[in-house]
Amino acid sequence: MKHLLLLLTLLVAVTESKTQDRFFLARNSIQLDIPAPTVYSLSYERILAESKKIAWSSRIGLGVKGGIPPRQGIYFDFAGITTKRKHHFEAGVQFAYFRQKTTPPYPQFIIAEPFIPSVSASSRLGYRFQRPNSGWIFRANAMFELLHSDFIDGRIKPKISVPIPWPVLTIGRSF
Repeated sequence: MKHLLLLLTLLVAVTESKTQDRFFLARNSIQLDIPAPTVYSLSYERILAESKKIAWSSRIGLGVKGGIPPRQGIYFDFAGITTKRKHHFEAGVQFAYFRQKTTPPYPQFIIAEPFIPSVSASSRLGYRFQRPNSGWIFRANAMFELLHSDFIDGRIKPKISVPIPWPVLTIGRSF
């Protein structure tokens, strides 16, 4: 975790942001993700810093993963976005914490603890449509889950995931 915070600090420090040189005038947005197979999320994004070629953004959101029973959670995302007119390439990493309810009405999942938490790390690549001043955002990305960990008996059980891409469509509004 310390290494991640150090990396984020260095990336933001290296990228200078001057008010008159900013590409994105609308630096905040609210977004709704509708990825496959069954994850839905609502997030807030902020463009933190930018240079002439790239902008750095972070998102925080709440989501629900499908399944029996469904998992609710929170995630943090950090990405780089190219600064070209209104069509952009973006790449990022996402860290998520979800928990799954294990009590009735699903009796086959009854265990000593009412919730099973899990964490995951994913990467994403894709296209983004966004005008610099404000307006609608449309994103089409491919997500690759890289690492998934479950907490079982109070211990973290990490698993390396097979990076199979799943599509993610996003619609949002920048302001």
